[in-house]
This record gives sequence, C-alpha cells and structure tokens, in this order.
Amino acid sequence: MVSFRIRGDDGAAERFLTRTKLFTLAESLGGVESLAELPSKMTHASIPPAERANLGIGNDLIRLSVGIEDVEDLLEDIKQALEGAVEAADVASPLKVPQQHPALEGLASALAAN
Repeated sequence: MVSFRIRGDDGAAERFLTRTKLFTLAESLGGVESLAELPSKMTHASIPPAERANLGIGNDLIRLSVGIEDVEDLLEDIKQALEGAVEAADVASPLKVPQQHPALEGLASALAAN
C-alpha cells in the first residue's frame, strides 16, 4: 500500500486516476492486481469534510495497492499519469519527473518490497 498527495488543483488526483493504465480504480484494495483509490470520494466519502480534513484525507490524497505487475511498468504508469494530471492543471510549475526522481526511487523500493 502506498499513499501520497498530488500537487496541482483540486482535480489533479482525479485526473491522475483516470490516466493510469495499469491501476484499476477500486475501493477494495486487496486483489493481486494493482488498484487505486481516491479516499475522499470513495472509502471515506461518508465522513463529514471537516472530520476528513482533521484526519488528513483531502482531495489530493491517492492510495495505491500494488499488485503483481512488473515494477518498471507500474513506475512508468505512475510517471505518465502524474505528468498528465499536473500538466492538465496548467499549473505555474508543472511537475517534471526525471528518470531518477527521488520520489520515484522511494516508490520503486516500496513496490519492489511487495
């Protein structure tokens, strides 16, 4: 399980989730395939917004459950989805994810451990 916050406008997380090709959008994160969710609109949607905010569950929080797919394929999918989600937001400093981005290195370690 990997959780992270995405930079950008309020729609960046949703754009990220619609751009992944290997991660399936699902509330149940317990399968062998890689799954993704947006807790604020899925698993925790019934919690009042103020309480979600106190819990740190904002519209920018994404959770990924890593399955049995190839690690490099998953990393490439995450990279292209992040770039597309942030570029679509037309933010002042779009996210550029170089090949050796520290966040991707940490994510690669987390994915490999599964």
